[in-house]
Amino acid sequence: MIIPLFGRGQTIGERETTLVLALCALGGVPTLIAGFAVNPGPPPGSTVAQLTAFGSAHQTTVLLGGWLQITGTLLCLLFALALTQRAGAAGTFAGQLTLFGSVVLTGVGLAEFSGYALAVSGDPTVVRVASQFIPAVQHGYAMVAAPLVFLPLGAVILGSGVLPRVLGYIALILGTVFAVLGLVGVLAPVQGIVDGLSALQGLWWIAAAVALLRLPAGRKLY
Repeated sequence: MIIPLFGRGQTIGERETTLVLALCALGGVPTLIAGFAVNPGPPPGSTVAQLTAFGSAHQTTVLLGGWLQITGTLLCLLFALALTQRAGAAGTFAGQLTLFGSVVLTGVGLAEFSGYALAVSGDPTVVRVASQFIPAVQHGYAMVAAPLVFLPLGAVILGSGVLPRVLGYIALILGTVFAVLGLVGVLAPVQGIVDGLSALQGLWWIAAAVALLRLPAGRKLY
């Protein structure tokens, strides 16, 4: 059985716009994955000398991986903001929080990329700073950035019906779990769990993009 790609009743212009927005998420997730694959990081427990040598030897891949990570993040956030607009919730408190969360998450991503740039400088003193700076920025992802995106976005979905309600509930769960891990991370090392959850949340973006493609006409993007 052939399943139609787009929801019923959409005009050609609406279909094109919907496809572009969905492709932001569908392209953003693989871009993020590629970024982590290209930039796996140095072996755990490396000394400053080893970190410096690693950065000098892998400068191109480290910076390319960082670029892919921030680009993939931006593509997903563009999808989130467009989804908020489509839901007619851009002017609501939840919509404004989604925008604010997107700005915060972008800032966290750019700060992490700056840490990567410091890590490949070849200066042991700068590399030492980067080795502490990057984990600190990564902790901010779970503590503030991810919850500020998923919690209000989940509220937008539940309040508008722009996507299936189950995606709204999952977004709320993701935001809550990230926030809890951000708090726990102050007392215990949980970055490995955060990284695993970050990988799983990519499935949410893909599911949301596919659901958007199937959305019936009747809601305007702009």
